[in-house]
Amino acid sequence: MNRVELLSPCGNIKSFYGAIKAGADAVYLGGDRFGARAYADNFTTDEIIQAVRYAHLLKKRVYLTLNTLIKEREFKDIKAFLSPLYEAGLDGVIIQDMGVLPYLRDSFEGFSLHASTQMTITSKYGAELLKSVGVCRIVPARELSLDEIKILKETGLEIEAFIHGAMCYAYSGQCLFSSALGGRSGNRGRCAGPCRLPYKKPDSRENMGEFYPLSLKDMSTLEYIPELIEAGIDSFKIEGRMKSPEYSAGVTAIYRKYIDRYYELKEKHDSDLDEIKGSFHIESNDLHALSHLYIRKERESGYYHRHNGREMVTLSAPNYNGNDEELINKIEEKYLKDISKLPIYMKVEFITGKEAFLELIYKSDTGTSSVSVTGDMVQKAASRPIDCENVLKQLLKLGETPFFAEKKDIEVNLSEDAFYPLKAINELRRAGINALLLEITEKNGFPFTREASFKTEYKEDVSALSIDNRKNSILSVSVRTKEQLDAISLLVAEGSADIGRIYINSDILWRLSEADIKDIFGKLKGEAESILSLPYIIRAADEGFLAKIKEILSYNLKAFTGILAHSVDGLHLATIYREMLKSADYELKIYADAGLYIWNNEALREYMSDRIKIDGFTYPYELNRYELSDIDANTAENEIVAYGRIPLMFSANCVEKTDKKCYNDKNVHLSSLTDRMNKGLDIEINCIHCMNVIYNSVPTSLHKELISQTVPRTDSIRLDFTVESGEEAKKIALYFGGLKNTPDKKALPPYKEYTASYFKHGVL
Repeated sequence: MNRVELLSPCGNIKSFYGAIKAGADAVYLGGDRFGARAYADNFTTDEIIQAVRYAHLLKKRVYLTLNTLIKEREFKDIKAFLSPLYEAGLDGVIIQDMGVLPYLRDSFEGFSLHASTQMTITSKYGAELLKSVGVCRIVPARELSLDEIKILKETGLEIEAFIHGAMCYAYSGQCLFSSALGGRSGNRGRCAGPCRLPYKKPDSRENMGEFYPLSLKDMSTLEYIPELIEAGIDSFKIEGRMKSPEYSAGVTAIYRKYIDRYYELKEKHDSDLDEIKGSFHIESNDLHALSHLYIRKERESGYYHRHNGREMVTLSAPNYNGNDEELINKIEEKYLKDISKLPIYMKVEFITGKEAFLELIYKSDTGTSSVSVTGDMVQKAASRPIDCENVLKQLLKLGETPFFAEKKDIEVNLSEDAFYPLKAINELRRAGINALLLEITEKNGFPFTREASFKTEYKEDVSALSIDNRKNSILSVSVRTKEQLDAISLLVAEGSADIGRIYINSDILWRLSEADIKDIFGKLKGEAESILSLPYIIRAADEGFLAKIKEILSYNLKAFTGILAHSVDGLHLATIYREMLKSADYELKIYADAGLYIWNNEALREYMSDRIKIDGFTYPYELNRYELSDIDANTAENEIVAYGRIPLMFSANCVEKTDKKCYNDKNVHLSSLTDRMNKGLDIEINCIHCMNVIYNSVPTSLHKELISQTVPRTDSIRLDFTVESGEEAKKIALYFGGLKNTPDKKALPPYKEYTASYFKHGVL
């Protein structure tokens, strides 16, 4: 791409035409299924086809948001949903689900496959993996800096980055806050926005009372356009499919103006960035307009120049500024009142004894397109010949087409005695319009029509709920602190909880000496598998940390039997470690955690393919017992989290820094927030990776389901310890160890509050 693409949001057909007229190079929109904005108006299939046809006439592109997670029983519907859009020439699809990716790659050749920001790509590792499986463009996490984006560009992938609109507090795709509280999943486009609610911080330094620590200000980057383009971003994305057509058109027009201004200055100053920036001034009326087009009270520039900060958070109620009615009216009049139709010229001949003839001509800045069509033989009129007015009336019936013509632009050549039925004139016009659409579209480099080639038909793979004896499952434990590790290691050494596997958080190990780490494995005595758990989020700043992990793997050959990856980035990093150690005859297994979202069998097959090659997976949190049972558990090692505080959010921002405290000590601390129901949310302040993890107020516990044997067949039952003390972890492990071997319906867990809501109810 020679120039950056301006990509605008469209919630309905009016927004589409407005955005195109305002200067968008491409638009992204959702259909009536599978999009991450379930409550937008969205488009019908016919409207999407209409949009694609129109956009291609103007050398614009249309991308479809198919960026939700898809359950096994829904997967069969993708073919019928996408086929007519593919056939009409839809340009690309924005994807979150790893199962959707191979299905589109293998069945819809020609689709441009874009990885949604919901895939949480934060490093070159995830980008490289996605490139290897067919992705051509990624929408990286909004938390990345410009320097990190430059690193991603080195992979050769296109980069689509947000430049304006609402900002999530959590890394997109790694937020279960809404679904945990009310069953409305952000991974299904139904986020209820609990991050926009007020909270209290019990130990607040400012005694702030109720405030909004999880609500970020909206992004606006108009002033930084030169830097963003110079960083190599290929597509500037405006957020806002839920917002009005006036917002879409108005914001698009302003960014169009300044993108064009950058290129004008670039030519004038011979690409000297300092001179361009010195001449790149933003007009106050444009800043006023952006501040009064459905945006929150304060604007910020996002993460491009910082990792986090108090100044990014709204703190007070995150209300929207009122719209400027005069501005809205101007936008309506200029961009939304009428659809911009393309002017055409016509030449028509009805000569008695010859075939009817129609030529259509379209002239644009890039050249002229001309087509001609013929009809039936023109007959001699028995009584009433056709006249010029009749012909013009029929030819001017262009209402549903993207074209218009004026009488003066139509040349009519008639025999005095010519007769041609009005119905046939209409058919001739329609044939000509279709031919012109085909000519312009293909001349602009787009397919006018194509046919999907389904190499294999998707077969729904739904099984009945499988009940088996839990004694065949091992008990796994995941630890995040040294105290938890010491307590569990003691149980393993004693053999008192029948623990077969320990996932050891890499944060525990990275500052320990070789002797200390060997001492840990000495205590375990090989009685349980040791799996290295990688960081949840991997950023460029973690390279020093990762070098230490690589060193630990090298000098503790075969101490770890596998690696647990929580993200696409972690998954590819794990494959790099595995290949590195093969020369030492050291075969590491790779396990995909719940955050890799295996919601359907196609996703599992892709993760197990030679491209990625996992050895085992963790069932995702949000599926209910029946949906979990639809996943083919016989194809890979699998486990279910039977206890643990589910991570609701991973964030680059920090509640402590918002409260004017930054530890900056490469340690892990605990904090908390209290919601309106007086429920406490424990927060891990992870200063090793400069991030926060917000946990659910109560743990998920499936002890009753294990007793009643209503859990799907699984190779491993896992306990995830997060904020628990070593003593608490020990008691819980002993309880589940006993439960697995000799289920006792009367045995109560060593905690009072818990939930099994996902397992019972799933999400919408």
